[in-house]
Amino acid sequence: CHPEDFIEPNPKLVDALREAADVMPIAIATNSPSDLGKRILGLLGVDDELMAQMTIVGPDTIGVSKPDPMFFERVAVALGVDPEACIAMGDDYVNDAFPPVELGMGAAVVNGPDQAIELLRLATDEAQFEPIDLSDLAQDDYRPGEVSIVAFTGRAGAGKTTTAQEYKRRCDQMGIPAAILSLDSFFKLSSKGRKAWLAEGEALGPEEYSRRADQMSWWDFEAAVDALETLRRGEPVHLTNVYNRADGGELTGEVTIVPPPEGMVIIFEGVASAHLSGHVDRVVAINAHPKVRKDRLLERDKHRGEKEARKRFEVTQGFENRYFQKHAAAAHLVLDNTNGSLFRVPQLSFT
Repeated sequence: CHPEDFIEPNPKLVDALREAADVMPIAIATNSPSDLGKRILGLLGVDDELMAQMTIVGPDTIGVSKPDPMFFERVAVALGVDPEACIAMGDDYVNDAFPPVELGMGAAVVNGPDQAIELLRLATDEAQFEPIDLSDLAQDDYRPGEVSIVAFTGRAGAGKTTTAQEYKRRCDQMGIPAAILSLDSFFKLSSKGRKAWLAEGEALGPEEYSRRADQMSWWDFEAAVDALETLRRGEPVHLTNVYNRADGGELTGEVTIVPPPEGMVIIFEGVASAHLSGHVDRVVAINAHPKVRKDRLLERDKHRGEKEARKRFEVTQGFENRYFQKHAAAAHLVLDNTNGSLFRVPQLSFT
């Protein structure tokens, strides 16, 4: 390996690392031997003083390689911090994002040094998380005489439904006509029917189960788009045989939305709403720390029994990892809901 042939000094990256290392513990964790990692850092322009501020590890020092989640746990141990207090940054979802998330870490996937630099700047407080007022957001979304649609997306347990309900409450307080339309209104099967369908797929083998566990097959997106476009034209929508959580997930619900002449805001809420960005006016992504989301989901599903609740969580996580890898960039606004208070997450300037 001759890294000298393709690595050049990067003063901006070195400065960003130096500023970050002054305020937080940093590990450079590689699947290469740690000495090669140090050599590459030297070629980038990292001097001995900065190198001494950071923890540089590889399989030769911690005994395991990526994508084993244990790699990230041992990196946290080497840093002397709790894994849940860490965020992993890398350029590959399989090696650098999914494994640390399994441990309850945060994770960020970047494409090249410029993105890494910007993320380091955010971490060193050059950009602050700002509290957001949903009333201001609602006022901005409402256009008198028109129907505007705001989609709330995000992983299960992040607080999409709670945020959508609070947004609706703020609209009501300000006299803005508003209605919630849940993506779950377009479930093809009841909870019992879907459970039986998944069990049947599992009995047929891993390939069929994997196909059925892909939640993109659970919703009728054609019907969802038809409803959204009907509402955008100011026309009423009436849905029957709708998923009814209050009735144990049976398809016994109804949804009726009649846009008034003064216009209204439609709050379209659901995990897989991001890829429908062409049919809405704004996509708001709700985020929360992985451990917080997991705890919320296990608490919500505890009536199902621990084993089934954990299995549901694993199925959901697998789908969401794939979904947001493709569609996270659709969000116009990202809000953090880890502590139950909404904060605007600084968005990187790159696309």
